Amino acid sequence: EEGKITVLNNFLPETEIRPLREDAQALWDAGKFSTDALAGYGSSGKFDPTKDRAVLRLPQWKNDSLGNFENRQRFGSLMADIRSQLAYNLNRPNLDVGLS
Repeated sequence: EEGKITVLNNFLPETEIRPLREDAQALWDAGKFSTDALAGYGSSGKFDPTKDRAVLRLPQWKNDSLGNFENRQRFGSLMADIRSQLAYNLNRPNLDVGLS
């Protein structure tokens, strides 16, 4: 249905999740994440970690000299394949337009 999300438990095996988490942590520690324009800090205007929208921007994601680039490429390819299958099977061709 439109506007709904699907959760697939264990979609990725732990052997694939662990390197993604380790890469994200290393890139976070190296200061490569940034807060996006949609960050919500509530009415107080103070930072709230529960509303943190820190992201690894696409140029960093695609930078082969940062972190585990090969693993990010594999994950990006998987997501591109999923987008393509959804675009075809749901007859929504615009889903197949992505930058990963």
